Amino acid sequence: MVESLGRHLRDTLGSLPPERRGSPILDLGGGTGQLASWLNTIGNVPTQVVPVDIVPPTNPMVEVIVMDQQEAVEKYQPSIVLASWMPSGLDWTKSWRHVPSVR
Repeated sequence: MVESLGRHLRDTLGSLPPERRGSPILDLGGGTGQLASWLNTIGNVPTQVVPVDIVPPTNPMVEVIVMDQQEAVEKYQPSIVLASWMPSGLDWTKSWRHVPSVR
């Protein structure tokens, strides 16, 4: 699964304009950072995957940025956004679409 997602992310990054390819990929709702850790080590993704969660994890796998998801998107200007854990009934993606780097 991680290798397949890594291939998809590589392909997607490759289709972006060159100036956007170096921007980080944010893993929002990233919890302990396990998915980001796997993608950064075995997913062979050519840019850093950064886990972000509003709740500090008790047993993080890697450093997790503790920040609101929208604040993180605006601050880090990611090329791609993953939503590992979007709360039920909320649509974070609506506000992301207004951030130029995510379009």
